[in-house]
Amino acid sequence: MAAYIISALDIHDKEKFDQVYFPAILKQVKQYGGKLLAASEKQEVVEGNWLRGRTVLWEFPDVETVQTWYQSEDYAPLLKLRKEISNDSIILISDGVTLAD
Repeated sequence: MAAYIISALDIHDKEKFDQVYFPAILKQVKQYGGKLLAASEKQEVVEGNWLRGRTVLWEFPDVETVQTWYQSEDYAPLLKLRKEISNDSIILISDGVTLAD
């Protein structure tokens, strides 16, 4: 079943994030069978607390693929870079069901 990653990012270096990190992560996620569903700094907190900044939604074929990618040597330098240029909260939704299911 599909798995989803939701990232809430407070980006400190938007230039490096947009010019270095984001193009690289887009390419890498695609190589692991994932795809970008949404990314925006325009959001409305309807209830509760949420990090202000950019929210990103990714879809992967399954949770195993996410874990393989996230723990890969490929992702390690990008993870390090992301932590240097942003504060974030990231959640993994496993066994996701879409309306098409």
